[in-house]
Amino acid sequence: MAKHITYWIKVIAAVSLCVGSVVLVPITSETSDTQTAYACEGKKMTLTCGSEQKIQILSVMYGYPAGQTCPSDDHPFICQSHNKEKVVSICNGLSKCDITVDSNAFENPCRNPVWKLATVHYKCLETVNAVFASEGMAMTLKCNRNERIKVVSGTYSRFPSDPNNVDVTEIISKRCNNQRSCTWEVRKSQIRKQSFKEQILAEVSYRCLIY
Repeated sequence: MAKHITYWIKVIAAVSLCVGSVVLVPITSETSDTQTAYACEGKKMTLTCGSEQKIQILSVMYGYPAGQTCPSDDHPFICQSHNKEKVVSICNGLSKCDITVDSNAFENPCRNPVWKLATVHYKCLETVNAVFASEGMAMTLKCNRNERIKVVSGTYSRFPSDPNNVDVTEIISKRCNNQRSCTWEVRKSQIRKQSFKEQILAEVSYRCLIY
């Protein structure tokens, strides 16, 4: 899968260089195995990923399952809901999410009063945005309102996978880090190594971190 992604990134970069355009490619990768959180009704459930990762809800179970673990009187019926819409709307895209286990966050499937259990399966995703722009073009790095830019890498080169590319991570980081939006114009004069006679291609990768 990674090889296919790398191949298409190179193709997109080449197209950007040829037609003189700016291209943004979001690349999302899973950085963990499936994680599971449990909590009984009335308690707080916390879903946690790394600061540079975002939660993706996979599945939800809320109700009175077989082998109930929450304190409750005997209940003759199993009642469960697997509706995840509410939890998705609350937690997807966050690095950390606290949920109170009640009918505001979970769909109640049980008609009779009974202590219910919530089980949530989720993954932590890491998204890196790759921006390509040819010389003379202005590239824009942009995040959502509650996020800020963190530059991962930046290079100037003559063509994709150029072994003689120039690392511009530091100068772009100084300009764009910790901002919500940042515009950068690609020029040879920004680098000391100005021996490139051909038109140059800029590639910048960045993450959007929750502020």
